[in-house]
Amino acid sequence: MSADSPALLSSATALVGALRRREVRSVDVTRVFLDRIAAGDHRVRCVARLEPDAALRQAAAADRLADAGGPLGPLHGLPMTLKDGYRVAGSRSTFGLPYLHFYHPKGDCEAVARLRRAGAVFLGRTAVPFGCFDWQCKPPPPLGRECVNPLDPARTPGGSSGGSAAALAAGFTPLELGSDVAGSIRYPAHCCGVYGLRATLGLIPSDDIAPDGGALTPATLALGPMARSLDDLALLLSVLAPEPDPRVPAPPMGRLRVAVTRSVPGLPVDPQTAAAVEAVVTQARAAGHEVVETVPPFDFDEAFALWGLLVGYEMRGALPRPLRNAVAIRAFAAWFLFGRLGDGPLSVSIRRGLLASEADYRTGLARRDELMAQADRFLVEHPLWVLPTSPTPAIRRQRSGRPIRFEGAAVPYSQFLGGYLCPTVTPGTPAAVVPVRPPGGGLPVGVQVHARRFADRWLVAALGSFRTDAIA
Repeated sequence: MSADSPALLSSATALVGALRRREVRSVDVTRVFLDRIAAGDHRVRCVARLEPDAALRQAAAADRLADAGGPLGPLHGLPMTLKDGYRVAGSRSTFGLPYLHFYHPKGDCEAVARLRRAGAVFLGRTAVPFGCFDWQCKPPPPLGRECVNPLDPARTPGGSSGGSAAALAAGFTPLELGSDVAGSIRYPAHCCGVYGLRATLGLIPSDDIAPDGGALTPATLALGPMARSLDDLALLLSVLAPEPDPRVPAPPMGRLRVAVTRSVPGLPVDPQTAAAVEAVVTQARAAGHEVVETVPPFDFDEAFALWGLLVGYEMRGALPRPLRNAVAIRAFAAWFLFGRLGDGPLSVSIRRGLLASEADYRTGLARRDELMAQADRFLVEHPLWVLPTSPTPAIRRQRSGRPIRFEGAAVPYSQFLGGYLCPTVTPGTPAAVVPVRPPGGGLPVGVQVHARRFADRWLVAALGSFRTDAIA
């Protein structure tokens, strides 16, 4: 097997099957991926740290266990990269923060531990932006150079799981594990033409991924699989959430009512994005489903503001204690939010959260629960909800925070990039991104599809009935 072998670009599911049948060995597959990354990543810069020695040791151990007839996990011997936003035992884990440049955790967070127990081999860490908080993938010095989109280097691969999506699109890894507070799985999947699932809030453990072993933003952070096919997305989801959740609603059978929101007020979409949404709608109709044009099941502006309140309050708790006073918080907001991410609803709402009281936060959580119930009722009536991920395909790389020109206007950076993503975090629903490529070629467009909370596996299976691979 060579670095240009078609087997590398086959599905993770197929590679796992070949490894289990002993048609290929983990060491050989791992070497091919390592060689492919070493030869091509200078153009993409998506792998922040390649760890060849550790990867080959893990692969050799996987081969020995298979040779001995030992129990094999669902990912046994399969190499993959990991976003640099998790604690991984013995692997430098920076979270995009320069002061963690030499941080080597002693243990895995639970999500990574599940991958390790399933037999995955870790090739290295993929790039993230500063603090894992941007829709572009610009690691701060000295952590690396800006990651680019392998489909068009002038475009962003998205963020914060930009390195993850770029590695998938470049054929450097068969699977990835993303995390999403403001679209950090969904926007990169959209930019790079891969599948991504922001899982139901709380389905996959995320309360121990932070450097200190705690949570980051527990009211909004969800983890999820990223892959090049729906089958691979389902495979990785089965590892990350291995037991059926008792909260999963009984899946609807047969013909479904599919809700579609083509755009929201104040944030129109370009013709290519509109065509991508229509392609998914066409597939839904072809599968026999009823399509209902509708507005979002909750107020997007309120949901965006509520998202910012929760994120800001929890972000303050993650700051060093000397920086939690009002003067320091205002300085932090001016530098990080308005300086790096620009004016707009994200910066305004997070600043409000940074300065909020505990009573404000608890009131926000109560309102969040009401929005969750509201969305659940909507998704009982309409088991699938289709809407754009972003107004356009991947934006051109630019200075973070600078307004984005669209339809003759300068749209605030956070409104343009977060407008379809931050509000849809608030109800905690699972959201899969389906990649659609225009028939004549060009950049892909990712379309969001939501389902009821804890119906993640059903959502991925239901998308298979759309024949979405045929339009991707």
